[in-house]
Amino acid sequence: MGSIAEPVVACGHTHIPRIVRSRRGQLLVSPGSVGLQAYQEGRVLIESGTPDSRYAIVERRNGAWGSQLLAVPYDHASMAALAKRR
Repeated sequence: MGSIAEPVVACGHTHIPRIVRSRRGQLLVSPGSVGLQAYQEGRVLIESGTPDSRYAIVERRNGAWGSQLLAVPYDHASMAALAKRR
């Protein structure tokens, strides 16, 4: 994370739900994405295995930062149809 000094760093559009703590103790949170739970790296398609929408809750308790990742059902079929119409 280079010179970033903040205790919590939130990422978006990574399509990879993950929580990581750096060597310096910083919390890196990436909830994933809404829909399109996949990305392609070269010829390899990497999928999370679910079309659920994902989000994270970040909280500070007793002076320490923590996070949890959550997934909820997402009507991906109707959103795909809407995107195709537009």
